[in-house]
Amino acid sequence: MQAIQSMARKPVEHSQIYPYHICARTNNKEVYPAPMPTVFAIYLDTIQSLKSKYGTEFFNFVLMNNHFHMVVKTPDRNISESMQFFMNQTSKMIASASGRINRIYGGRYHWTIIKEPHHFAHAYKYVYQNPLRAGLVKCISKYPWSSIAEDQKHLRTMLSEIPEPYSIYFSERREENLAWLNQIGSDKWRDRIKKSLKRTTFKITRDRKSTKPMQLDDELQLQKVPGTFWTV
Repeated sequence: MQAIQSMARKPVEHSQIYPYHICARTNNKEVYPAPMPTVFAIYLDTIQSLKSKYGTEFFNFVLMNNHFHMVVKTPDRNISESMQFFMNQTSKMIASASGRINRIYGGRYHWTIIKEPHHFAHAYKYVYQNPLRAGLVKCISKYPWSSIAEDQKHLRTMLSEIPEPYSIYFSERREENLAWLNQIGSDKWRDRIKKSLKRTTFKITRDRKSTKPMQLDDELQLQKVPGTFWTV
């Protein structure tokens, strides 16, 4: 009888240049076993530890009721070590806070490396729009468990400035970025970005009819041409 071989997990691509989208879900997609304020505080503490211990740079973070998203960069090329620490630390602390014996996460974190500036903008917007698309808020800055929330000034101080060339699609004004991030994109955009973030390298899939890459530049705003912004 022929043995069935399991598919090996693809090795993590370590980079000190390119950012990553990171996502992980709870076991069986259950809600976190501790209150959201407690869970969020645990993530904040661990983000601070990760920055000081591994030099990890954070560009955004959003906590949902059974998973989290974040975009990070590892100047020391240590994404594996830093994420192992992050997952182990948050798992232990959430379990301790809730008195839970079973595991917190359903598996390892998923990573997607992002190599193009417009891909970074798409991923960045997708992360922040999670609570908006879920119907939890009408403005992303009103969602309390996010690094862009009005009441999370302490977390925002932990965020790194978006570097060139990734910053080309962003404004220096928070109000302009918020206006763009609150614009609900098309279903086509959502589906394509979601699929792209399931890959290990961000890549927008081709149109099945034309076999050409999907053109989603209309979703990018604010700054298609450097120095040109649309009015809020």
